[in-house]
Amino acid sequence: MDGAMAGAGSPAAPLAGPAGAALHRGGLAYLERVAKIAAQGCAAPIGVATLRSADGVQETGTVGLGAEDAALAAELAEAVAEAPGPFLLSEPRGGGWWRPSPRIAVALGVPLREADGRPVGSVCVMDRQLRPDFGLAKVDLLGDLGMLAMHDRAMAQRVAIDSLTGATTREHFFELLAGEVRSAWRSGAPLALLLADLDHFKHVNDRHGHAAGDAVLHGLVAWMRRHLRRDDAIGRLGGEEFAVLLPGLCPQQALGAADRLRRAVAAEPLLAGEVAVPVTVSIGLTAHLPQADGIEALQSMLARADLALYRAKTAGRNRVEVEYGARHRPLGLRPHAGAARALSRGADAAPSRPCGSPEAHRPCARGS
Repeated sequence: MDGAMAGAGSPAAPLAGPAGAALHRGGLAYLERVAKIAAQGCAAPIGVATLRSADGVQETGTVGLGAEDAALAAELAEAVAEAPGPFLLSEPRGGGWWRPSPRIAVALGVPLREADGRPVGSVCVMDRQLRPDFGLAKVDLLGDLGMLAMHDRAMAQRVAIDSLTGATTREHFFELLAGEVRSAWRSGAPLALLLADLDHFKHVNDRHGHAAGDAVLHGLVAWMRRHLRRDDAIGRLGGEEFAVLLPGLCPQQALGAADRLRRAVAAEPLLAGEVAVPVTVSIGLTAHLPQADGIEALQSMLARADLALYRAKTAGRNRVEVEYGARHRPLGLRPHAGAARALSRGADAAPSRPCGSPEAHRPCARGS
């Protein structure tokens, strides 16, 4: 039997904002648990759970799957994800994508879809022998597990992603910063941090309304993504203040990236509905000091970037100021408890790029 079965599960909750594997903490481990529970609940030796983010990054969790069957299982899971409903395949045939396998004789799965119908993954079980008991009861179990997986993804993204702008939240950004500081100290690779603040943002709200102000904030982050590298994390620290991590960039390269960003924002107004709103940003830039580590290094970076931003504001705005001194106190910046916790618990650090690598030297502006 090959095809869709009646009894598809309820539609899954939509993902909250733009998604990416880098912002979904523990996603792989969670999908592995889903795959394990699916296999146990169906008394099957193999379980596979997949979820694809809005930008096309797919995470997969498996249990009981040997390397020799990984490619076939991936094809089966993809076929289930694209199916219109629950999917049962139990008659191996030659030709096409389904190839006979002595190790996978039957596959049962349910597709996972967004509210708009977009396929985002699947939950499947597979067995090495035919299973006449695979039916609607098992479909309900797999559907429930899929709903839980999508709910977990949505909740993780609500914690990590600012719903208004799509930038990472303050809490999540400090965790990323803690990991990068630790990585820079261990490897000696360069790391820069910039703080960017919209100039005269209150005037935007007063003149055009708060809805237009929200649109400007959202547009600014989208504009920053276009002019920064894919792995330069952008965080919203609060209001109209944002932070950007620039791993792998020497101070002079980071200064060039910051000024390109400043000039790009000033060169083209941001759209708020039908209204073009001209805006500028002030930027404070600093770099990780090789001799510094731990919470002190993290707070020192924040304090120096904040001091540089303060100077950019008081010097006339729409400019970049740099501060690399090691003994400046923060101006109105309080140490963030989340950053300290992230350092103390050893959050995973993203790999830094050597300053002399081609990746570090490529232009910040990316093509569409």
